[in-house]
Amino acid sequence: MGYPIEECVWPESHVPEEVKTLLDLFFQLADTKADDSGRRMAEEVFTPEGIIQTSQRFQGSQQIAASREHAWDHVQERKHSIFQAYTRDLSGLELVLVGQVAMLLKNKKDLTTPMSIHVMIEKRLEGHRISFMQAFADSGPLKATINGGDK
Repeated sequence: MGYPIEECVWPESHVPEEVKTLLDLFFQLADTKADDSGRRMAEEVFTPEGIIQTSQRFQGSQQIAASREHAWDHVQERKHSIFQAYTRDLSGLELVLVGQVAMLLKNKKDLTTPMSIHVMIEKRLEGHRISFMQAFADSGPLKATINGGDK
């Protein structure tokens, strides 16, 4: 597994390796400036009707593909790290993830924000895909730091 989940403590109940790989791919795509990251999220990570809920809601492949268009407006570097995963049941397809996102902003200020994420995953013919993801993080420090204030 890559850096986003390498330090994650997984529950004793089984979480399929395919789920771990899928989550790892999501966070790596979220942390890259590649022009195709949104398209890849829509095609390789989410179901066609999938939902990402952050401070905004993106639903369906078209909106998810476009969701990365302004992700780098104020951010120079971004690195998600997941430290703990909790499952709702033994299938390991509904999880709550706890971690942080570290950012270097374009104004050269560093910011690390704790986060938690509720994620629901479906097993499909093409493999495991995220059907719902909701991220919880305090955006106040980010807004203040972007606007020139301290963290």
